[in-house]
Amino acid sequence: MKEQKGMTAQTTANECLEEIRFDNKYIVFFINENGNLSCAVMKKKIFSYEILRISGELSQSKNSKNYLFSSYEDNGYKWIDWGVINDSDIESVLSNDNKMNIIDNLQYSFRICWIIGNGEENTPPEHEEIKIGSSI
Repeated sequence: MKEQKGMTAQTTANECLEEIRFDNKYIVFFINENGNLSCAVMKKKIFSYEILRISGELSQSKNSKNYLFSSYEDNGYKWIDWGVINDSDIESVLSNDNKMNIIDNLQYSFRICWIIGNGEENTPPEHEEIKIGSSI
C-alpha cells in the first residue's frame, strides 16, 4: 500500500486482520512487513481504491504504546483513533469519553479498538480503559 497526494508512507500488508466498511470507505487493520499492526483508511472508487491515510504502526508487545491518532482529508477533516488491547481484563475503552469499537481477534492474544470522527482535533485523545466489572 502506498499513500498518494504527496504522502510518502509505504507499507506491505502481510496479513489482513479486519476490514470495516462505512459509507464508501474502508478501514483495514493489518500486520505489516515489520510484524507490527497498521491501519489504512481507503475510499472506494469506480474501479479501484484511493488510500486516504496509512496510520503509523503499533507493536503487538504488551509493553508498548497502545494508541495512535491519525487524521486525513476527505471533503473535510476526518480522523481515526485506534489502539491495541493486550489486557484481557479490559472490557471497553473510552476516547475522550466516547466508547470505542472493539474487534475481538481470536487468532491473536490482542484486540483492536477504534473510533472515527469529523472535525478538527487539536490534542491527542485521552484514553480510559474500563476493566471488567468496573462501573463507569
